[in-house]
Amino acid sequence: MPSVRRNGGTGGEYLFGGIDSSKFTGSLTYVPVTQQGYWQIAIDDVAYNGQSIGESSQGIVDTGTTLIIVSDDAAQAIHGNIEGATNDPNNGWLVPCSLQSSSDSISFSMGGSSFNVPLADVAYQDLGDGSGNCVSGIQGGQDLWILGDVFIKNNYCVFDQGNSQ
Repeated sequence: MPSVRRNGGTGGEYLFGGIDSSKFTGSLTYVPVTQQGYWQIAIDDVAYNGQSIGESSQGIVDTGTTLIIVSDDAAQAIHGNIEGATNDPNNGWLVPCSLQSSSDSISFSMGGSSFNVPLADVAYQDLGDGSGNCVSGIQGGQDLWILGDVFIKNNYCVFDQGNSQ
């Protein structure tokens, strides 16, 4: 069973055949796979600082996707809670780069547990144009949500193929 843990800008690791309990605290939450062929799971809720925004979907955890991709409606609902967020026709959702020092978070609820993504990581990449805006690590456009590296680097992910979870 492979395990994945990314560690911010310092890289990460894949561990095949086991779990390294020194890389996380508490117990693991296993979420059943809802569709074979992908690591597709039910995402029960999304919250901003603990307050539900009323969005849920099926989604996949994907080590080959950089950002978190959600439906357009969910992207609007999430960014509607982030002061200064804008949807730019050329660059997608933008957030203030000042969020890189924020302690606020967005959480995804699955399997009865919440998995946090700090806003510091949602402020993904500075546009570099002096505007003070960063590309958001959460973008719209996909009904089947994708939890990519922005999610994975903040959560210890175990892919248990034998038990489909």
